[in-house]
Amino acid sequence: MKAKDIILNNNGAVLITGLLFLLLLAIMGTTAYLISSQDSNISANYKGAEEAFYDAESGVNFVISLLENRLKSDETFKLPEVGDDPIDLNATAYFGAELSSLPLDYKFTISSLENVSFNNLFFTSIGKGSRGATAKITASIKQGSPFSLAAFGNAKLDINTVNVFSYNSKVTDTPTAADSTGEADISSNGLVDIDAAIIDGDVLLGGAAPSGDPPAATTYGGGGPTISGEDGKEIGFVDPDPLDILEKIPDYFDTYGKIADGLSNENEVLMPGIGETINGANPPVMLVGEPGGANYFFDGITLGNLDRLTINATDGPVNIYLKGKLTMGNGSFLTITGNSADRRVSLYITEPDSGIPETQSIVSLDNGAEVNMLGEPIGFGLWTDSDAKVLWHAKGTIKGTIYAPEANVSIGSNTTLYGSVWADEVTAAAGATIFYDTMLANTHLTKDVVLTTWVQDLLN
Repeated sequence: MKAKDIILNNNGAVLITGLLFLLLLAIMGTTAYLISSQDSNISANYKGAEEAFYDAESGVNFVISLLENRLKSDETFKLPEVGDDPIDLNATAYFGAELSSLPLDYKFTISSLENVSFNNLFFTSIGKGSRGATAKITASIKQGSPFSLAAFGNAKLDINTVNVFSYNSKVTDTPTAADSTGEADISSNGLVDIDAAIIDGDVLLGGAAPSGDPPAATTYGGGGPTISGEDGKEIGFVDPDPLDILEKIPDYFDTYGKIADGLSNENEVLMPGIGETINGANPPVMLVGEPGGANYFFDGITLGNLDRLTINATDGPVNIYLKGKLTMGNGSFLTITGNSADRRVSLYITEPDSGIPETQSIVSLDNGAEVNMLGEPIGFGLWTDSDAKVLWHAKGTIKGTIYAPEANVSIGSNTTLYGSVWADEVTAAAGATIFYDTMLANTHLTKDVVLTTWVQDLLN
């Protein structure tokens, strides 16, 4: 055959084309298989990592639940404090039985619980997933406090045209709006009405109690508040008395009837005797503290216009048990010196045996009355189990905490609270200001355990 004929011969071209097509299909199939296999591996690895994370997260939630239940059921159980050895959560004395009896579906291991600073603890939870995946979560926790909020009103929080800021009293004792740290959170289980208010923090919405009272009918007014944090974050039902003060105050006042057993007021030479009433400040009255706490018992405190009652806590805490009304006239002063976190002045108020209607007041602070202006908010607390009103009229100032879980706390116009307020109802008039002191967040701890931060480490 001539060369020209060979070149022009098309025999076998179809076979070659077919072989090339089959080769292309084989390459495409192999590529698809490799991609599919790789995707399957990625998917399986991702699933394993996800399983490991969720298992680690389950471990964190499980430990928090165990710690909280133990705190509430065992009065002797305490979380480790600064300087204490870590506690082995897997030990029999703690949660060894609970952790060892978990269903096989729960695949996590827990480290010891350590305290790194006051009310700041941490532990780790390592979860295990399929394909050997593991994930570690380092969780920081603390015990809760009602005074981690600037204001809480169980049934109602009505603070129209009110400014709510936060500050640290260790940084400045005369804060302005410019000093605010964005931590002035407010909350209610019922109505939240914040028309035209400025809230430099979160608005946290509670919910219905297990009994259904009060209802979770949390709403806003229509004035358009300014909120720097989360607006309307739902946190579930908030215990209206997390410190159990409604049970504790009656126990405190059981002592009130033991005069015959030799109970007496400290420094009685300078003050009325036990069961009497402080009326005005003439002659001058000074309550002084002592190591371990000095206890005073009165039927009432009444300060007239411009009167002054002085409390000196330099030598130790002062506890005042008042079975009756606190009344402060216009421009009067409750002056406290020397108080601090470990030298607190605590004013416990309960109703007299004759009672006080809830339409009347158990505390009345008239225009311009000042409480604890020389001290720190952390050093003064007003506590009452009464459902009578706590009335605070215009242009007054308080540094401290108000805890009245059954009362309506009414804050007048142009008043200033440096501290925190917790009540059944909180109402405030136009021009009032709350400066929440962040130093209060770790005081008066409850038995609730709060997750503060967590960090995930994907081990493999």
